[in-house]
Amino acid sequence: MHIEAGRASSNLMTQTVGQRRVLSSNEELQSINEELETAKEELQSANEELTTVNEELQNRNNELSMVNGDLNNLLSSVNIAIVMLGDDLCIPALYAAG
Repeated sequence: MHIEAGRASSNLMTQTVGQRRVLSSNEELQSINEELETAKEELQSANEELTTVNEELQNRNNELSMVNGDLNNLLSSVNIAIVMLGDDLCIPALYAAG
């Protein structure tokens, strides 16, 4: 009878240790899941910000392309030579007449 009681007690302790390990693993997985959810939310937020910045840059690029085209049209239609100086007073471009 003592042997059977010892086995039952041993089985109960084994189950308890196993349950503790499962609970510990479960808590660890829940913690990791929460960290991943937080990282996912941060990445989604960063992605939204980058999308907004990208749209702004595309709009700005379109505006600059239109202005560049207008300037090129003006320079090609004017029948005089134009010398443009940069901030350093060097000639970055020379546009010949006509």
